[in-house]
Amino acid sequence: MEEEDLFCLQYDMNDCYSRLKRLVPTIPQDKKVSKVEILQHVIDYILDLQLALETHPALLKQTSPPASTRTPLTQINTEQVKNNGARRCPWDTVDTACRFAASPSML
Repeated sequence: MEEEDLFCLQYDMNDCYSRLKRLVPTIPQDKKVSKVEILQHVIDYILDLQLALETHPALLKQTSPPASTRTPLTQINTEQVKNNGARRCPWDTVDTACRFAASPSML
C-alpha cells in the first residue's frame, strides 16, 4: 500500500471509532476512551440489545429462552484495573468475549 492509501485508511478507521462513540449510549462522551474500550462498549451494547429482544414479552412466545446473564466487558475491564492498580492487557477479556460469541443462542 502507498503511504497516501494508509493515511486514508487510518482516517477512515478513526472516523468509524468516532461514529461508534457517538452512537453507543454507554460510552462516556465527556472523557477520552481507548479504541479497545469503544469496542468493548459496542460488544456489550449489541449483547444487551440481543438480550432485550430475547426477553421482550411480545417475542417470548416465538423465540428460544434468553441467553444467560453475563458480566459486561466494560465492567470486567474496570474491575481488573481496580484490582491490579494498573491497566492490564485488554486481551485478557478476549476469552470472555469468545465464550459469549460461541454461545448457540448468539448465532
